[in-house]
Amino acid sequence: MQNKCAEINCSHKPVKTSTLISKYDKIGIIYNRTRKADKYISDRLAYHLNLEKEKQYLDLGCGTGNYTIDLFKKGIRIMGIDP
Repeated sequence: MQNKCAEINCSHKPVKTSTLISKYDKIGIIYNRTRKADKYISDRLAYHLNLEKEKQYLDLGCGTGNYTIDLFKKGIRIMGIDP
């Protein structure tokens, strides 16, 4: 597989994956502390999606999972995955 950067003629230096993960982990902690599920939005999601407690749901692309967790606390059988 060719270097995509070379294909678009950019000149930045490659960054180690471990460095990116370390920076993301630090940012992620603060991000998760400051972003909480909004009760109104969570209630509206459950209502408009017509979520039923007897069924199972997958939240694909859930980010930090704040809304997934909130819906789970409301009794919805939901699992979140963020690629």
